[in-house]
Amino acid sequence: MTLTKVHIFATAIALAILLLGVTYASLNLVKPDPPAYCGGVVGISTESKYEYYEEHPGFSIFNNNCTSCHDMHRTVIAPPLKDIFYRRDPAWIRAAIINLEAIKSGSDNYVITTENKYSNIPHPAHNFSHEKLDTLMDYIKLFSPVTEEKGEHIFQENCSVCHAVHRITVGPALKYVYKNRDSIWVNNAILNFNAMVQEGDPTAVRIYEQFGRIQHPTHRFNKLELSCIKKYLESMERPQASD
Repeated sequence: MTLTKVHIFATAIALAILLLGVTYASLNLVKPDPPAYCGGVVGISTESKYEYYEEHPGFSIFNNNCTSCHDMHRTVIAPPLKDIFYRRDPAWIRAAIINLEAIKSGSDNYVITTENKYSNIPHPAHNFSHEKLDTLMDYIKLFSPVTEEKGEHIFQENCSVCHAVHRITVGPALKYVYKNRDSIWVNNAILNFNAMVQEGDPTAVRIYEQFGRIQHPTHRFNKLELSCIKKYLESMERPQASD
């Protein structure tokens, strides 16, 4: 190969490398660093495959103030907010919206764990009016629905070791528990049955004696989780194929 041909070949290789670099950059294969601060307006795409309840008045509040960091269904640069009412109580959520940094300065393990996972990006404070905050809370709660499916999941994860719906196992069958007892009694029994026995509740004492004085675990379910358990167990009161 002559010197001229070598020069042409080398030039062609260099041009090819340059073109590849331009193509790589144009396809956004090099990811930019995430923003150092949550804030600003991004907005939810109207082409999204997810449901966002655009008709709700809280949609515009969320869309204009929260979407640079949060989405309901997927991770942006902060965690998705779907089912947040199952993970945190409403008072905590309100406080986090107003000033998460104030909560972070304490010893809240949920905040510490979450912030470490999402690069400790500072969260902006929001000076919403009470009415606006209530509307936003109502909107976010739409994404933590009370469903039979959620109740079944909670039941299977936490209750099925000792209870079944249709038959007696270690503890009593729970098919008609909400039909035979009021919701307050059932919720108290779910959360701390042993305390009810110690306080002398006659029904709790009778069940405790009938089932071998077995200690019942305490649970820290929130109101939403209790509502899901209720919805699931009440759905089991309907006639089943095996009944």
